[in-house]
Amino acid sequence: MSAFGPTAAGVPRALATASGRSPTRTRRGTPSTHTRGACEDARNEPGEIILQAGFSWAQDDEAALDGARVWKSTLIHNHFADDWHDPRAMYERAEREVSDDDFKKAYIVSSDPEQHAERVRDIERLGATIVCLQNGSGAAPEQALRVYGEQVLPALRGARV
Repeated sequence: MSAFGPTAAGVPRALATASGRSPTRTRRGTPSTHTRGACEDARNEPGEIILQAGFSWAQDDEAALDGARVWKSTLIHNHFADDWHDPRAMYERAEREVSDDDFKKAYIVSSDPEQHAERVRDIERLGATIVCLQNGSGAAPEQALRVYGEQVLPALRGARV
């Protein structure tokens, strides 16, 4: 199941209710608590909890941000629900509506490999059993993979939370 927030994670809960089973309680918290709770209510095993994050690395923070700006439009929810088909318009809208600070909170953007590792640890702490990382390093995509392979991933190995 793909869940974009607590509403989508509650789909199994809605199915359980429709089948005559009552949800046991209201849940708040991390994506994993929503998913596990909805599966519990539906009397299903939760399985893997896969959380995805985008990252951008470059030689300096400004280049990392500039190289990832195109991904700002992924933070506007109705770009997925409405009939958006003009990438330029989506980009321009995102530049107007999503601040750089908000984008950096939602996307891993830094020139510091340790900051990347810490943000991935934060995702693990949300309850992810699998973390899927998207390389959005427009300024230095191949170098970002090298930095992840040589510094970020080794820092994470054995660091289960």
